Amino acid sequence: MIQGAREAEKQAREAEKQAREAEKQAKRTTDASMMSSEKVNSIYDRMHKTEQRCQELESTVNKCETAVKQTITEQTALCERAI
Repeated sequence: MIQGAREAEKQAREAEKQAREAEKQAKRTTDASMMSSEKVNSIYDRMHKTEQRCQELESTVNKCETAVKQTITEQTALCERAI
């Protein structure tokens, strides 16, 4: 009887140990999932900022092209008048 109780106690301790280990593993998995989610959000944020910056740069390029065309037109007109 005592032997059976000791064996049951030993098995209970082993089960508790396995349960703690499973809990640790579940926490690690949850932490990894959260980290992945944070990384995905970070990537989306960077992509959005990059797209915004790209649009700003395209707008600046368009303004510069317009200014250059205007300057060329003005300079051409001045050269033609000078001739």
